[in-house]
Amino acid sequence: MRRISFILAIYILAFDISFAQDISVEDSPACIVVDDTDGNVDIEQHIYYYSPNNELENYKNKIDELLLKEKLLTEKEKEQLDKEFELLLKKQQLDDQAQNFEDWLKFYENKLLLIKEKLAQLESKSPASYAIISDLITTYEGILQSSRCLYNDLDIETYEDNFGYKSLGFKKRDILELGYYFFIDEYSEGLARVKRLNKYGFIDINKEEVIPLKFDHAEPFSNGLALVQNDKYYYYIDKSGNYVKKKLFGATSFKNNRAIISYTQKKWNVVDSKFNVIKMKDISNSPPATTIETYQLAKAFPFDDKGMALVQDISGYWGYVNSEGQALVYGYGYISFFDENELAIAQTRRKFGNNTGAVNRKFEHVIDFDYQKIKKIGKELYAVKRKNLWGLVNSQGDPITKVEYGEFITEFKYDCHRYQKLNTGIDQP
Repeated sequence: MRRISFILAIYILAFDISFAQDISVEDSPACIVVDDTDGNVDIEQHIYYYSPNNELENYKNKIDELLLKEKLLTEKEKEQLDKEFELLLKKQQLDDQAQNFEDWLKFYENKLLLIKEKLAQLESKSPASYAIISDLITTYEGILQSSRCLYNDLDIETYEDNFGYKSLGFKKRDILELGYYFFIDEYSEGLARVKRLNKYGFIDINKEEVIPLKFDHAEPFSNGLALVQNDKYYYYIDKSGNYVKKKLFGATSFKNNRAIISYTQKKWNVVDSKFNVIKMKDISNSPPATTIETYQLAKAFPFDDKGMALVQDISGYWGYVNSEGQALVYGYGYISFFDENELAIAQTRRKFGNNTGAVNRKFEHVIDFDYQKIKKIGKELYAVKRKNLWGLVNSQGDPITKVEYGEFITEFKYDCHRYQKLNTGIDQP
């Protein structure tokens, strides 16, 4: 097996708001793993493989269908691609040589170049189809990039899939047994979160493991403290790994010297980094005149750059509080974080029908509450759903297309990040 310098990949199937973090890494991505099921793989008893071919084929077919619909891919071009695909498939069933995977990668890379060429013709012609295909390409390209990373770093093997066909893939067991991290975050205050086998810890800038991997979850350091979780309780630790505050029922990371914590399941407070409770200032002119202590919370999230924190109560209703602990708005069936356009997608308490829109930071309606669902799919582009059909609006709520399209694919994306085994003597580029 060739030596691995960097390894990772994150496979996101759903957005988990509980620990949502914006992760950024510098420069080009490195490798890969397939999904975040490392703790569920019994590496002593079973062999699990990851083969990206099926996923790439699935996305290729979806894109082909849309290009044919827009008459940007001819039947002759599709026939030629299908012939190449069938030849590769037959070769794979007859030949166990792992080099076949290189042929597969070249096939899908050439296909990507063709798709991008076709897509350039579509942006002005059909913005709705352009948005759908662009999203599919993002995922397709991520899978392809991850596949190339894995192929460069690991031995690929031929194995028999569940249907009795020969497939090419990588052993998850090999990845796990090498002791590589499944996740390395960017550095925050000199330390970076790392994860392996479903446990989190921290490394320093010399890649030394300074806080052991013993936590079920951990957040980056902020204001000199990191929020960690074991079992159902939350704790704050310092940079030496010492516990500063223990056994909290709920807590958020610090942001600008503010966090939200709960010593009991019923009482929540806004505190500073010394854990002093922030007394509410007299801002009664801003309705509603309620504080974080007047209703019982089930969840709270860190304050953002504007001093606003998203919270949910035990009845399931959502709202925002400010850094003084006053409720700015309360009672939504759901409300999201604010995006780059300073909009939050929200739902009213009404459970059915068209109950979804978007609000600004003053909680004024920007996109009317006239839709079943809204998804942000571009810098200033939102997909809106009504009567099970989709259309597009901009960040001012103005229609871009009619609500008449069948599907927008924006459910998940791949993302490659840097990973590295300790003590390899290899520095990050």
